[in-house]
Amino acid sequence: MEALNLNSLKVDAQGRVSFSGLSSGIDFQATVDAIMAARRIPVDTLEARITGNEDKIAAYGDLRTLLSTLKESLRNIHGAVSVGNATNAFKSKAAFATTSRTDGAAPAAAGNLLGVSVANGAALGNHSLEIRRVAAAHKVASDTFASAATALGFTGTYTVNGQSITIAATDTLQDVRDRINNANTGANATGVTASIVTISASQNVLVLTADTTGTSMTLANTSGTPLDSLGLLDGADAIKNELQAAATARFTADGLVDVDRFESDKLSGSSVPLSTLAPGVTYPASFTITVNGDTVTVNNIQSTDTLTDLSDDINTAIQASSGATKAAGTAASIVADGNGVRLVITNTSTEAITLGDTSGLLDALGVDNNLIIERTTNTVSDLFTGVTLTLFQAEEGTTVGIDIDRDLSSVRSQIADFVEAYNAAKVFLNTHSYVDPTTGEKTDATGVLFGSSTLTALEQRLGELIGRGAIGVSADFTVLAQIGIDFVDNDSLDDPLLADTLEIDDATLDAALLNNPADVERLFAFDFSSSDPRVSLLGFNGQTAYDASGYVLNIGGVGPAQQSSKSVTSKTAEISDAVNSIGATGTGSITINGTSISYDADGVGGDDDTLETLATKITNAGITGVTASAVSDGGSGFKLQINTSTQTKLDIVNVAGDLLSSLALVTDSYLVGSANIGGNADGSEDLTATVSGNTITVNELGGAEGLKVLYSGDSDLSGVQLDFTIGMGADIFNAIDAMLNVTTGSVTSAVTALEDQNELNSDRVEQMEVRLDLQRQQLLDKFVAMEAALSELQRIRDSISQITTAIFADR
Repeated sequence: MEALNLNSLKVDAQGRVSFSGLSSGIDFQATVDAIMAARRIPVDTLEARITGNEDKIAAYGDLRTLLSTLKESLRNIHGAVSVGNATNAFKSKAAFATTSRTDGAAPAAAGNLLGVSVANGAALGNHSLEIRRVAAAHKVASDTFASAATALGFTGTYTVNGQSITIAATDTLQDVRDRINNANTGANATGVTASIVTISASQNVLVLTADTTGTSMTLANTSGTPLDSLGLLDGADAIKNELQAAATARFTADGLVDVDRFESDKLSGSSVPLSTLAPGVTYPASFTITVNGDTVTVNNIQSTDTLTDLSDDINTAIQASSGATKAAGTAASIVADGNGVRLVITNTSTEAITLGDTSGLLDALGVDNNLIIERTTNTVSDLFTGVTLTLFQAEEGTTVGIDIDRDLSSVRSQIADFVEAYNAAKVFLNTHSYVDPTTGEKTDATGVLFGSSTLTALEQRLGELIGRGAIGVSADFTVLAQIGIDFVDNDSLDDPLLADTLEIDDATLDAALLNNPADVERLFAFDFSSSDPRVSLLGFNGQTAYDASGYVLNIGGVGPAQQSSKSVTSKTAEISDAVNSIGATGTGSITINGTSISYDADGVGGDDDTLETLATKITNAGITGVTASAVSDGGSGFKLQINTSTQTKLDIVNVAGDLLSSLALVTDSYLVGSANIGGNADGSEDLTATVSGNTITVNELGGAEGLKVLYSGDSDLSGVQLDFTIGMGADIFNAIDAMLNVTTGSVTSAVTALEDQNELNSDRVEQMEVRLDLQRQQLLDKFVAMEAALSELQRIRDSISQITTAIFADR
């Protein structure tokens, strides 16, 4: 008996077992596989197409990344509008600080005196600064305690900056510290931090430090005398151990002068002889003080005189000069300044003072009338627009020069990033369009997007924009080659994939940036100008068309969008209350945009309106887009605020009574009713532009489609000339933005088409697989039936053979 070949055992989808070729000798399973393989060729073709599309989708993903990088490389150099020009590298500024003195002494390095940071909104130019004092935080100390962890044994209540704190008899110095710090949290924090300084094992001091500079802390006992027991107060409600007085920062800037105030440098003391404070002066010395034509002479100043003597001499001379009536308001005084003093000469009537000093005494004392500027903090961000100063150290007599210039290195870096990003995208395009230079056919190295119309259109568009350059700019700065960015020499390349990439001539680019930064900016960026400074650029897009003649903007229907009343103490007090509210009288009415609103302020019956009820009446009056509310004024008071959310301006008219005059409404913001490009002077023909609030957007009928401007004025305006040029960077940025648009972009469309094809092909493959499985089963069933028939025939043949053999065996 032949051994059973288990390889011929087959189980079909219904779980039926059969043996291939047992009767016929035919391996029908292999035969069916071969037949089905032939029938599956269309499926294999579709699956290969799906795989190919997936490769293309992945390649488009790579392209999207490269284009996004190229777009981002232009984000800060294509002229986008941002607050303070924060995203415009061409407006980026850098600060350079130097120090100098006029007395021959060596000044400290600028970096030791202050730090400077500048925002893009800072103006180009230079400033000067003399730091006379840095701000200091108030710091006080307790007496010394032998232990920080032993119960203090006294009780009481005290306040730190108004916040009440209690001491129990069992509290330790550590507990006091913790209670003070716990009070320095939340909405009503004290602004004072406590710490313990351990001098030695038996010497511990509680130190209180104000969290902010320039403001003194207030300490007071409210029950008992716990602060006296701690040694923070001296028993007479004064601070006992002041480690550091609160001090404001004091400095001069840009040579500004104070016409009615002179002061000296900080000097070592009021009782120090002038010969020590002002050496080298010839004594006795003299000088004059002139106030608006009246002159007083201060004579016979001796070298042994002190600063106090000098102050007295000035005041005595003024008082003794009966003819100098205008100088009568002038006086000298000694003012403490930390560990030193200053001589101050002021005129209380704000008359202009001039000093005449031939002896050199006042110069030696550093007396001048430079305007002293003070801040409570050492971080000064409101002195020069866009400039933040951090004061580190005072040094009188040292002038810090601060030069603010363009940060050309930032622009240079951005341009280099653009070239790198463009080259990466160009290499990608070259890879997917590469053909054998001999045969003109694609090769194994050619990318999967070969023949893509999307890539062809992209390559043509980028080539067009690079070649065309900027629009409307100087002929000397129209294309990249003019600033040192040109195409590589393709004939010299070893790698054909680098064809038509860009390279930078560093010297030429640096020279262009240094000598013609504005022209380089216009080469890359959208450059806008308006004949009226109240019209400013908000945005533009790829449809914003250049016109050599520019565009004329007309604005009309300008009026209040929001109006607010004067501030009052209470929003719930009756409006007849002149102390806590607006002090309206009687009854009356007003109209808002033609709708009448009545009010009651007669002071009778306790039912007068309040700011809140007035706001409710206005809101409920049904005036289209108009609402009102009683809101905080930003401090402790309240005001009535009326708003409109439509393009119809607020028109508020008094009909009867004094409500409007009592409210004293002021306009907080304005809106534009209508605007046009090149139309009616009153802006009424608004088919070329749309308005929202005070924002005006030009549409396709206006030519400069997508141009968006902001009007900050408060009245109608006509004939505003709008001009702009379009840099190459702006064009490329907008073109790529359109290509990458998630709904309409060409790259998105190409990917969507491939995904749709794959979805359709996947559905077809699934349907064909079902049919092929059925066909396979049908073929298997037929082969199984044939095997069964052959087996039956074999059985019959064997039976006949056995009968025949038996018959002939009997003969």
